[in-house]
Amino acid sequence: MIPFEEWGPKRGIHLFRIDTGSVIGMPCPYGRKGDLLWVKEGFFLYGFYNKPTYKADFSEYQLGSLKCEHSSTGLRFGNWDFHWKSPLFMPKKYARIWLELTADPIPQRIQEITEEDADAEGFGGDFPHKVFPDIFFNDMGHLSIPECFGILFDTYNGPGTWDKNPWVWKLEFKRIEK
Repeated sequence: MIPFEEWGPKRGIHLFRIDTGSVIGMPCPYGRKGDLLWVKEGFFLYGFYNKPTYKADFSEYQLGSLKCEHSSTGLRFGNWDFHWKSPLFMPKKYARIWLELTADPIPQRIQEITEEDADAEGFGGDFPHKVFPDIFFNDMGHLSIPECFGILFDTYNGPGTWDKNPWVWKLEFKRIEK
């Protein structure tokens, strides 16, 4: 019989001990070192060739004599409405951000995040109220980076999620051009 240590990691299966003391083997749904991930974004398609416009890049501009305006569901060019499509439905062929996993993903509890990793998750060395002004206020400067990340995590995943301390996959990656 071949020991797990020889075949498990090669297949992307990781062992970890849960709170009850049991050991669980689980494959990472994001892949293994060297695999490529693609990032989905909000978008809409326009024109004969269905060229994508990405929500993150969009700003107000003129389209010929038609004024472009934001509406509750998307954009309005004169009498035509263009609706933003959810990132959930973005086809892979329209992806412009590709990430290569640089290490095998490992499972960990969310509250085990290091200060360096929490900072890399979105703050980028800046003050949280400058990066996310709708979430953080100037008087939150006394909080540590992991505490700020906990607030950000609750904002995206629902109130109280940080306190439940769920298992997550720690991914290390680099952006690549494709």
